[in-house]
Amino acid sequence: MESRSILFYLHSNKNRRLYPSIKYPITHLIDSQTIQQRLLKQPIYVKHFKYTFFLLLLFSLISTIFFRVHIYVYNSFLGPFHHNFDEFIQHIQNFENGQSWFKKIEFIQIELGENNIQNSINTQNIIRKYSDPYTRRNHIATYKKAKNPNIYIKLPTRLQQNFHAHHPFDFPSYSIRTLQCIVKYLQSKSTYKTWIEKSEYVKYINEEYSKNSTAFNILILSKCGILIGYLYRPVYDKAFLPTREYKFHANDIAFDATRQYCSFYPLLLCSLIFIWLFLKALFYLLIYLSNYIRYKLFHRIGFLSFPLKLSEKIIDELWLLNIEDIPYKQLLQFDEFIDKSKNKFQNKLFIIENHIQQLFVVLFQQELHEELFLENDSSPFIICPVKDIKIVHYGGICYGKDLSWIPWPFIMTNEENYADWLHEKLMEISEDYKNQ
Repeated sequence: MESRSILFYLHSNKNRRLYPSIKYPITHLIDSQTIQQRLLKQPIYVKHFKYTFFLLLLFSLISTIFFRVHIYVYNSFLGPFHHNFDEFIQHIQNFENGQSWFKKIEFIQIELGENNIQNSINTQNIIRKYSDPYTRRNHIATYKKAKNPNIYIKLPTRLQQNFHAHHPFDFPSYSIRTLQCIVKYLQSKSTYKTWIEKSEYVKYINEEYSKNSTAFNILILSKCGILIGYLYRPVYDKAFLPTREYKFHANDIAFDATRQYCSFYPLLLCSLIFIWLFLKALFYLLIYLSNYIRYKLFHRIGFLSFPLKLSEKIIDELWLLNIEDIPYKQLLQFDEFIDKSKNKFQNKLFIIENHIQQLFVVLFQQELHEELFLENDSSPFIICPVKDIKIVHYGGICYGKDLSWIPWPFIMTNEENYADWLHEKLMEISEDYKNQ
């Protein structure tokens, strides 16, 4: 492991002034590669983000199209929505004609008015629903008709939790007439009180409701026509008169006040899954963005500095320069040699000289000042001691004792004749090449 004494921080405050990118382009290029390599180590976060985000979209799409979860969430968290009598009539018409698929009001509290729900005296006309329709045991709901509008009101029996529940009525939304109806049934005739302010009615009703919700529900709900629930078509409900099964028509509409609009647990489960997927995707995205900002921005301005990483292949190339120093110093000196070089072609091919007057041919994979992104640890340059070059050919350089072939590492155009230029220059300035 490298000791800290030989670590080189290019973007530290001191080094940023000593080694600007104009004079040390190779060092800055390799520093950029270092950051790219660091970023390449975190594609797992991008991958996780993409998969999680895809699952989030898929879950949201399936929930929206097939299970209408967005409607349930909207109504459960913002409802029940208050409808007075006229608004409820309009709501029924909208229900028959079809509401918006995206934003749909379903969970409502209504005020039908006093004695608008019919109570049949004849028991033969009472429509009942049973938990066991085959044996007709456990009477759980009763269907009563409203005088106006012409719909069924489905009310719970004492066996149902909703019969005893403390419903989330928003009493300030009700008309003063409805509030007076509630107070009338809550008080005996001898103690009946009236107030001028609506707030006094609301305060009294809330206090009485909190005392005994079951007694309140029995006394008030059907008599004053205040209910919380939703509309639906009961055509598939199994309902019975005492002597026969009762058949609903396809156009019949019922207001269900027997249970919650949406079961709490499925809604909670869907919400938790959505939140979990959303937070997970956000977590991976934030990690990726924070690393990207750290490496790309803070590193550049020296706020966060990371040591320069030299791959083994770069170190092997620098070793050929015969510089007795640590690799980072070799790299800086190599940059200085490039900067002093007077023999270069298209900013991709250089002839440099070290401190002891040895000549080297340097081939870059692309123009020197262009940022190069390498997905592996390969070197962005190739260094060839001129004394080892045997011949320069159109396709590259014949090099070393084994006469290995080094092709040009860049793409050439018809106008770029690197071979002729290099051969002529080496014949002009190198006795070693001329002797070869």
